[in-house]
Amino acid sequence: MTDTLAPPETPPKSAATVAKPPRPRRRLHLAVKLLLLILYGAILLTTQSLRLLQLDAGLLLLASIACLLPPRLLLAPVIAALAAEAGLRVELVGVPEVALALSKVLCIAQVFAILSATTPVQDLLRLFSTGVFRLPGVNTLAYLLSMTLAALPSVQRDLRKSLDVAILRGGGRRALFSPSAWTTVVLDLLVRTVLRSQRLGDAVADRGFDLARGLTPLPGQRVNMLDVLLGIALAAPGIVVYRMML
Repeated sequence: MTDTLAPPETPPKSAATVAKPPRPRRRLHLAVKLLLLILYGAILLTTQSLRLLQLDAGLLLLASIACLLPPRLLLAPVIAALAAEAGLRVELVGVPEVALALSKVLCIAQVFAILSATTPVQDLLRLFSTGVFRLPGVNTLAYLLSMTLAALPSVQRDLRKSLDVAILRGGGRRALFSPSAWTTVVLDLLVRTVLRSQRLGDAVADRGFDLARGLTPLPGQRVNMLDVLLGIALAAPGIVVYRMML
């Protein structure tokens, strides 16, 4: 009787049916990203042609779309291209110079936006805690940087809460124009940040970590041939623009 009521045995899964864990996505080495940042920053700073700035803005827009940036982060290159076009069409005194400066600022901001949106905090820690960057005090700076970046979302939420409280107390958004309201917001945000830091320090100490010894170096990311090829491919448009400037 018990044999007839027993559930049927399921056959063991073969190796082909077992789901394999997904491979981590291969990311471009951070050192290559920083070199590209320096290259494009120097090109943008030395560009004096509004037509070339329009080309730079178009390239940055394509790069932002390829990096799957949210739509709100695509406005900077679009506005930069429109400002350059306005500088070319409006022949008033000072308008081309203002359009040139505005386009440069927006394009450089977009370069930093692409870097920050495609670079995890772990890559920053790997770069600044290993290799040639292993210098006295660098581990402490890397720890502070990592904790600051990790706490930024919480700080943004606290700031939003403080602003909401100030708006409710002041009877509307007009309260944000009052210096006393902003004093209250800053003090509230400072108190929240200090309390969070104290709780974080107590939690780290309770788990047996000694902050005086700094960070344990993380395994470094090696530069391979794919990083070199991708770096050359990404630097090629900037080199072409630079050649057009000469």
